[in-house]
Amino acid sequence: MAETTIPPTGEPENLVLLRLHEIRDILGRHSDNFNEVITRLARLEREMAGTRRDIANLHDDWVGLSHRIDGFATRLDRLEPRLGLVEEGAS
Repeated sequence: MAETTIPPTGEPENLVLLRLHEIRDILGRHSDNFNEVITRLARLEREMAGTRRDIANLHDDWVGLSHRIDGFATRLDRLEPRLGLVEEGAS
C-alpha cells in the first residue's frame, strides 16, 4: 500500500488523520500476511489429511499381510507332521 503523507500543520485533526492513514497501511500489510498464513495452513491441513489416508491404507495392508502370514503358519503346522519334519512330542 502507498504511504500517505499529510504535511503536519500542527492541527490535531491533521495529526489524527495522518495516524489513521498509517494505521490503515499497517492493517493492510497485516491482512496480506494473515492471508498468506491462512493459505499455508490450508495446505498443511490438506497434506495432513493425505498423510492420515496413507497411514490408514498402510494399516489395511498390514492387516492383510498379517492374515496371510497366519494362514501360512497354519498350513505349515499341518504340513510339518505329514512330512516328518517335527519330532514326536514337540509342539
